[in-house]
Amino acid sequence: MAAAGAALALLVALAGCQKKPAAAPSAEAPKIQATAEADNPNVGQIQVLTVRSDDPAVFITGVFRDGVALPADGLGAAEAKVKITADEDGVPCDSEGFEVRASNAVVFRPLVNLCEAKWSLTVPTRKAPVPSPAPAADEDLVWTTSSVDQEGGGKIQSLVYGVPETDAIALTAACQPGIQRAKFSVNLPTDKARRLDIAAPDRVLRYDLKVVPAPSEEQGPTGEVELPTTDGLWALLRRGARLPYRIDDGPFRMADATLGAEAITRFIEVCNRDPAAAGA
Repeated sequence: MAAAGAALALLVALAGCQKKPAAAPSAEAPKIQATAEADNPNVGQIQVLTVRSDDPAVFITGVFRDGVALPADGLGAAEAKVKITADEDGVPCDSEGFEVRASNAVVFRPLVNLCEAKWSLTVPTRKAPVPSPAPAADEDLVWTTSSVDQEGGGKIQSLVYGVPETDAIALTAACQPGIQRAKFSVNLPTDKARRLDIAAPDRVLRYDLKVVPAPSEEQGPTGEVELPTTDGLWALLRRGARLPYRIDDGPFRMADATLGAEAITRFIEVCNRDPAAAGA
């Protein structure tokens, strides 16, 4: 478990969750703008993304972006051709918002530069059985949520799964009110760790992680993933689920939300709320 500074580091890192202000118009920009379609001939063009299972016996059943199903040929097979329509900004290279569902109930959120990957994505589908009996949760860990003022105004809402008033922290999350996205963070055994598996009762939630280096020698690295508040993980936590989780091929640990539903629900409500209405 990392020191409490890891939770503070996550809050500071939330700059990536902020809404980007619109860029100021160029002084040389024409006074009358052409339509996006006329100004950018790439609008409406189709980029094909090949999504394949790493196991030919496991099929791709759906590919989503920001919760919306993308049209695809070959669903129900081990390889699908996903069609992504370009807008005025083209087709983004990052995989933010992507979710791939496989026939063996693996739900995968990748972290990859699709352009560098030449528009090809392989889905890791192997599932490790959760030990029986499942690992016990640390009874001292509880879920708490609080609001922190930012320099320059505004607030950050945090969610912590740890031992209150100590440095013992297992999981954290943070968001800005109204952004409808949150950064979920987990302590990593090494800076080589790359993947988080959460074993839900009916599926495995699999996330590629962005590794955040240790801020000091006393603290270890953390892995974070930015998730919309509609992600299945939040719904499970709000229902008070007991969720075994593990990093890469490491041992399973237990995140027990049985008594944390109230704090978790409060956190998500604030993340979804209009910033002017969000309180501490």
